[in-house]
Amino acid sequence: TPVMVTATPSQGHTFTQWYGACSGSGACSVNMDSNKTVAASFSQQRYNLTTNVTPARGGSVTGGGSYVAGTTVTVTASPAQGYGFGGWSGACSGARSCSITMDSNKTATASFSQQRFTLTTKVDPSIGGSVTGGGIYASGTPVMVTATPSQGHVFTQWSGACSGSGACSVNMDSNKTVAAGFVRQEYTLTASASPPAGGTVTGGSVYGAGTQVAVSATPNSGWAFSGWRGACLGSGNCLVILDSNKTVTASFSQEQYTLTTQASPSSGGSVAGGGNYPAGTQVTATATPKSGWEFSGWSGACAGTDSCVVTVDSSKTVTANFTQVQYYNLTASAEPPNGGYLTGGGSYAAGTQVTVTATPNSGYAFTGWSGACSGTGSCLVTMDSN
Repeated sequence: TPVMVTATPSQGHTFTQWYGACSGSGACSVNMDSNKTVAASFSQQRYNLTTNVTPARGGSVTGGGSYVAGTTVTVTASPAQGYGFGGWSGACSGARSCSITMDSNKTATASFSQQRFTLTTKVDPSIGGSVTGGGIYASGTPVMVTATPSQGHVFTQWSGACSGSGACSVNMDSNKTVAAGFVRQEYTLTASASPPAGGTVTGGSVYGAGTQVAVSATPNSGWAFSGWRGACLGSGNCLVILDSNKTVTASFSQEQYTLTTQASPSSGGSVAGGGNYPAGTQVTATATPKSGWEFSGWSGACAGTDSCVVTVDSSKTVTANFTQVQYYNLTASAEPPNGGYLTGGGSYAAGTQVTVTATPNSGYAFTGWSGACSGTGSCLVTMDSN
């Protein structure tokens, strides 16, 4: 009898070949002309698990290889530094670890995405300046952070992800913060008057660097502004830019006024005290009459007949008025009256020179003069007063 022998592999196995009454791997037909034996050879089936990573530098996957059919394989995705697990495609899905039953050749691909971190930059105080470099960066990116002070401020130091006062480079392997510290830079403007009594100067103080300061000078009464020295020159407006400590001096000069003195009439005498004087000076004017004249009073900056003191706070004129004296009386007398007699007494025109003589009576002798003459010599009297 011809007998057809068939081989059926169990799960996870495959038929490989016949032994005994049949051979090879084809159909097995046995002609029963004697007792016979047929053996079917089976082998366990194996499947390949291929694991992939995208992108290649994003991480790694464990579990790939050749497995006996039916084996349950755990596949795990591990992201590289700076990357995060994005998901599976192929035979896996869900979490980073998945289980695969090897009932065929299979492929599992793990997707990774590069992590991004935020660099936050701050300024302290907010008006002190600005900082560049803040933003969102891929993991591992080196970022240079720079600090720029605003006008009148200087950068002092970093805090947070950087320290010190040098260059600041931040490796973005996590969310980070960098703060730049600033302080106000200040300079002193010293403003003074020369001489101090000449006037006042405004504008001197402490200012932030770069400040523009208008300095003004105001002369006191009797003084005039003559010019600037130091951070300003000339006599115009003074505008100082404070990029260092600076000094400005306003120079003042005392105003000069003229006191004019004159005699009226000019032949009547003279007046002392006229001239140029610093403002505010007090000047005493004096009047001296010529022979045959007498002082009769002041006019102009002074009045009356008393002393004349003029405060020179402007140009002024003082006039001394004189009156000509026509005659003066010369009285000549003897002491005692019966001792003798004198000649020369009388009324004379001013300026007249009169010789007075004394003649003693009998029994008397001349002993000396008193009054307009003295001594025992001759007596010559100039008639410039009674």
